[in-house]
Amino acid sequence: MFNWRNRAVDLVGSVFFRGSMPPRADDFQYLAEQGVRLKEIDPQNENLSWCLNAGHPAWGEAEIFCPRGGMPTPPRALIDFDKNLTSDEKEAAAAGRSPVLVRVKGSKRDVLRDRKSLLRWFGAVMADDGVVAIDHIAQHMWSRSALDDELSHDADVDIVALYTIHLVGSDESDTAEWLHTHGLGEMGFFDFDILRPSDDLGDVAADALRAIAFAIVEGEVTKSTPRWQLCYPKGDVRFVDVADFNRRADADIKRLRGPDPEHDEDHNHDRAILCEPSGKLLGRWFDKMKPAKFLSSRFDEEGMFQLSPAASELSETRAKHTYPLFRKLAEELKEFELPVLAKIGYVVDDATEDDREYLWFEVHEFFDDAVDATLANEPFRIARMKAGQRGRHKIDKINDWAIFTPIGTINPRNTQPAREIRAHPAEFRAAMAEAKAAAEREENS
Repeated sequence: MFNWRNRAVDLVGSVFFRGSMPPRADDFQYLAEQGVRLKEIDPQNENLSWCLNAGHPAWGEAEIFCPRGGMPTPPRALIDFDKNLTSDEKEAAAAGRSPVLVRVKGSKRDVLRDRKSLLRWFGAVMADDGVVAIDHIAQHMWSRSALDDELSHDADVDIVALYTIHLVGSDESDTAEWLHTHGLGEMGFFDFDILRPSDDLGDVAADALRAIAFAIVEGEVTKSTPRWQLCYPKGDVRFVDVADFNRRADADIKRLRGPDPEHDEDHNHDRAILCEPSGKLLGRWFDKMKPAKFLSSRFDEEGMFQLSPAASELSETRAKHTYPLFRKLAEELKEFELPVLAKIGYVVDDATEDDREYLWFEVHEFFDDAVDATLANEPFRIARMKAGQRGRHKIDKINDWAIFTPIGTINPRNTQPAREIRAHPAEFRAAMAEAKAAAEREENS
């Protein structure tokens, strides 16, 4: 089977600092204290002020260099589009003026491990003074706090670190009309667009986007797949190459992708639009293009997004490695009494192999190797277990975890809501108290 991770992708990113004075090569000698070997070399490029060769026994090799005369700061619109930054982090990112660039060669032939190495170099170069780091391939922005969370464990990055998501609305409406990714196309795959996206895709159904990304990199779908089951039992979508979409879609549908979608060079190659599948034999060629209904609607909580065994294994590995982070965040947010859940696999009845059903448990207490928790959902294939049962459950088969907040779900792939709450605890405390009081008033009315 083709392993999409086994490819070499050279990575480059920038770390921005405040102020107009560009950093000097000597400013990074502190990296030696972290075990980094540094050697200043002739940049051999008149557009560079200086260049350092850097090496670390665990992170590998990197080049750190400074562009002469600086480089453009990220457009404020792109900063505001980025879902990975908190409100405060966006303001800090907008203040970045002086960049230093980092280049990492894809030496390990594992795109997830190489991306983690890039983030380790980001964290080291950024230190306490950088305001934002930008992965140029994924167009993914990282704050200091986001890097701290990601670098607190040794798990490879999840697939969501390989791309960024932009949500674009219109001047007439507060709702998003166009969700699209960047980053997959730059790696040799293709990106995807969703028109009139459901609000659920930003949080409770975020795994839909992840499932689509896995299907793309694993070769399960192409830019022209006529029907693919994203969600079981009902959740089929169609992939339409952007060039075909631009030729055949009605003008009002095309305009959801911007005022001049056919001449937008940034969004018209290595990309597919997710549309409604055709119900007719020849509809693939003759039906009008329509946004995928499933991706524009509210999601059924009972639906199951399709993930390959390899994708599920990646989820499980990351969930295990981030368990200490899960425990730390749950303790940090304990005062708010938020729902805290862990997804753990149990062998199903009459299993001939290690066939497991993954169940959500509401966690009451954490231990080093287990949780005290109550089963939150009724199993389909495990008669011995019932929803509402409480007990101690080993975490050796943990597959996912989540802390649900009013501003988004915290999980192994996203800590943005936790960082937002951490930055504004008083405001969040007041909002939670008001929500609780409103619920009590409604209940007593």
